[in-house]
Amino acid sequence: MAGPNISLLGRAGLLSMFDTFEQLWASLGTMVVLTGGCAIACVILIKFLSSRAGIRMRAAGSSPIFAESIGLRPGIRLVLGLSFTNALAALSGILISDYQGFADVGSGQGVLILALAALSIGEALIPQRRLAYYTFVVSSAISGSIIYHVVVSAAVRAGLAPTDLRLATGVLVLFVVVVRVTRQRGNIEASLAQ
Repeated sequence: MAGPNISLLGRAGLLSMFDTFEQLWASLGTMVVLTGGCAIACVILIKFLSSRAGIRMRAAGSSPIFAESIGLRPGIRLVLGLSFTNALAALSGILISDYQGFADVGSGQGVLILALAALSIGEALIPQRRLAYYTFVVSSAISGSIIYHVVVSAAVRAGLAPTDLRLATGVLVLFVVVVRVTRQRGNIEASLAQ
């Protein structure tokens, strides 16, 4: 980047086509483009994970020993899976930089905690029994991310200092993990009682 941050204001981008509209229509257009892009990416991801190649990739990621025993080469599939996830992360970074109007070196810090929080929240709220596993994971990630950002936005509006957001995120993740473990323990005890 040749520096800690780069200003993108005044440069052409995907979302700059809405700059000529009023604020309300510009925000609505940006939301439609980003939501549509997210929906398209989710549909492609779900279709891929339900295909034969996706099942092979999931098998290689879940159990490399089993995948190798049935003739798959897990190393190649793991590299392809990591490449695909890194491509999605790069695309989201591009869209965030385009939306904010600048690219910053530190903008990716805390993304792992955010992803963990979003996935934990989504998995706790979406019923797994009614969905295929790959649909469950993708739906959990998207819904958990939306809920996480709503909670963070409400915390900032309630007066929480932006510097304390990481602490609040950690507490939220801990709370969700405790709820999940308690729920799983209750399910195990109920099944043993039967």
